[in-house]
Amino acid sequence: MFFSRKQYEGLSFTKLRVRIGLTFIVILIMMAKPDTPALFVAGLIISIMGELIRIWSSGHINKSCELTTSGPYAHTRNPLYIGNFLIGFGLCLALTSPPIYRGAGLWFCFIVGFYEVYLVQISREEEVLLGKYPEEFEKYRKAVPYFFPSLKPYSGSAGKKFSFEIFKKNHEYRMAGAVFVIYLIFFLRRKF
Repeated sequence: MFFSRKQYEGLSFTKLRVRIGLTFIVILIMMAKPDTPALFVAGLIISIMGELIRIWSSGHINKSCELTTSGPYAHTRNPLYIGNFLIGFGLCLALTSPPIYRGAGLWFCFIVGFYEVYLVQISREEEVLLGKYPEEFEKYRKAVPYFFPSLKPYSGSAGKKFSFEIFKKNHEYRMAGAVFVIYLIFFLRRKF
């Protein structure tokens, strides 16, 4: 890691994470002049998949109230972050131009930034969950993958259904709207 955990101490890491993400988005928008229709469409499809995962996740997670193990959480411990990764990956792909090395700096910043930010965030969240739900979270952590989803759902999954009320409470519609606006800007600035 480029930054130590101590450098993050005392900061609201959530605020720092959001600021880093917004800075990355602003830079992408300033750079946006997509010139390859196939890569633009592929990036859009990948970002939509990421947002759909986030929507699915947001309809299950009842933050700070319970350990969520249903829906996508039955397959991976961090589905919201998988959605974020796919959205970011799609945005980078939409702006990539052949030859592929022209976007190497963009890809490097995205991969390293994502790793740096989310490694710390996930670690912090898991410490909190372990403190709040020691036995239940330890069992869940041993059975469900950290990031890459398992096809087999967690056997201890609560079996809860998607809740539109929880989705609204989590304000995921804001992220969906932001992704839409970003791609609209990309489309309007396209060179094809």
